[in-house]
Amino acid sequence: MIVTLGVYNNTYSKMIAIYYTTDLRHVMAKEVRCMKKIKLIAVLTVIISMLFSVNAFAAVYNGEPDVITITGGIDMSREYESTFNESRRITGTAQSGTKIMIMLCEENEENVLTPVKTYETTVGVSGYFSKNISLDIGENIIVVQTADGRASVSAVIKRKSTDIKDRLEKGVYMPGARI
Repeated sequence: MIVTLGVYNNTYSKMIAIYYTTDLRHVMAKEVRCMKKIKLIAVLTVIISMLFSVNAFAAVYNGEPDVITITGGIDMSREYESTFNESRRITGTAQSGTKIMIMLCEENEENVLTPVKTYETTVGVSGYFSKNISLDIGENIIVVQTADGRASVSAVIKRKSTDIKDRLEKGVYMPGARI
């Protein structure tokens, strides 16, 4: 005789169908197989998530280690930054006397960066540098590098127009509505 019973299992907060027979081993085996499937699905989900996750950071460091350290003006933990400001002060540390070039670049179809504006500064005795750069509306690719090319840091800052800022300040918008 086989009777289907609906049993609530608190461990997984799911309804599990258990088949009642005269042999309790059959019931236990079905529940164990079900739990093994749930564990397998959970493990596969974690593995797939780890394989296909992408980590992107705002700044990319290239060159010899610890030649340039950015201390302000670029958020190292974000893919890109957005701002309404017309300028940004880039600060950092390097060896005293190092010549630093900060370039505002454009990227062409072949992914080659071309400098549009270049700012130069020399690291002082304290080991710090600071330079104010102007930002264009849209995507600004910023490359901070030593003049000798030993190291560079690149980042993206997106400058939004003041029209967007004004509309955001004056209006109340609902989620999903177009600005």
